[in-house]
Order: sequence, then C-alpha cells, then structure tokens
Amino acid sequence: MFIAKLPTCDTVASGRLVFLDAYHVTKLTRRVLRGMHPVNENSRLTAFSTMTARMSVLLGSVVIGLVSAPIAALKKPRFFWGSAGFDPISFFWVIAFFLFGPVGAFISSAIGALGILLFSKEPTPGLGAVLKFIGTLTVWGTFYAFAAAFSDPAASFVLYYKNIEKYAPAVLVAACVRSLIEVPACYYAIPYFLTRSTHIKTNSRMMIEKFGGIYRFIVMLIALNVWLTILDAFIPWLVVYPTGLYKLARW
Repeated sequence: MFIAKLPTCDTVASGRLVFLDAYHVTKLTRRVLRGMHPVNENSRLTAFSTMTARMSVLLGSVVIGLVSAPIAALKKPRFFWGSAGFDPISFFWVIAFFLFGPVGAFISSAIGALGILLFSKEPTPGLGAVLKFIGTLTVWGTFYAFAAAFSDPAASFVLYYKNIEKYAPAVLVAACVRSLIEVPACYYAIPYFLTRSTHIKTNSRMMIEKFGGIYRFIVMLIALNVWLTILDAFIPWLVVYPTGLYKLARW
C-alpha cells in the first residue's frame, strides 16, 4: 500500500517532489473509490477461456443445426394426419443439448426448424416446423429442468444423465409434458393439414370422425408422442454417452 508523504520544508522547496506526492495521492484515491485493482494475468486467462467456451457453444450449435436441416428433405413414413412416425432431424437437436446445453439446443432447433420450412415436401411445412420445434423443445427443456431440480448443484448436468437410471424418469416426464402440449395443438393443427393436403375443407369435428372418435384421437396422439419422445431421448443418448462424446460437452 502506498502511504502519501506529507510535504516538509525540503519538499516544499522542491516543486518536483510536491508534484509526485500529489499525483500518487490522487491515483490512490481513485483506485479506492472505483474499486480498481491491478490487472491480474489469471483474470485475463479466465476471460479468454469464457469467451472461447461461448464461441464453441455457438459454432457447435450452428454446425449441428446446419447438419440436421437437409434431413427435412428426406421422405419419411407419415400417418394420414401428417405426422411422421420416424424423423431423425430432432435427434441432432437433442445431441446439441447434451453437448452445448439449452442454449445450444435452442440454436440447433431453430436452424433445423428453418430447414423444415425451406426443404420439407409436406403440404404444410410451416406448421410441421412449428410442431416439431415445440415437440422437441418440450423434451430437452424437460431434461434441463429435471436435472436442475434433482442433480447435485456442484455436479455437471451432462454427467447426471450418464446414469440411465436417472435418465429414464426424465424421459417419462418429458413424454408426459410433450403429450400435454402436442395433443391439444394437433386438435387444431390436423384439420388445417387435412384441408391443405386433400383440398377439402376439414374442421375439428370432421377430423375426429376420421380418427373414429375423440378417445381414439387422444390415445393415438399420446402413443405417437410417447414413441417420438423415446426415439428423441434414447438415440441421442446412445450417440453421446457410450461413445464418450459427452466428454466434449461445453456447458
């Protein structure tokens, strides 16, 4: 710590020494008032590491999203109401969650959904992109919330899901959340799809008749969403954990 030296008769006689004392007093005062500290090399390295990690998340998420986008152009098996029973595009979005967290998953999902909008051959690509984005968001969003609620605060979320016994309950919860959101959404979305695909005006009542009643509609949509959640959950898990890819996670 610098202690300001009071001017004496000798220092007063020397204008230079009086000037230096005043300079250092002023500098010390500013440092105390502003909470300034000498630049630490470790703080510079920490800031650089943080910036590098953020760039890795951004670039990695964008790459995964771009890789997933062309899959939208592939022909997939579909039910009469337009939903695909197998759609690997969302596998990449959940992989992005395991590697780059919810921010990375959101970026990849958004890019992939844009790919559906641009490349899908279905009659309603915009509707398909929105439903796929929401459906997958409920999956990785539930994974994040589940780990935040039940994992050790000091442990990594990525390592938490390495244990399949901890992962399975999160998948079950994700399937329930997805069904609660997607089934009501499809009640209004499917008539629009049928109208565009058959060129016959179809309302919700007519759509329910095609399913054979409201109960069959609910059961079939829940079964589909549970099936899709299982695929979206376990195929990415098999890609990330048994292979050791999770060691590259950046969140």
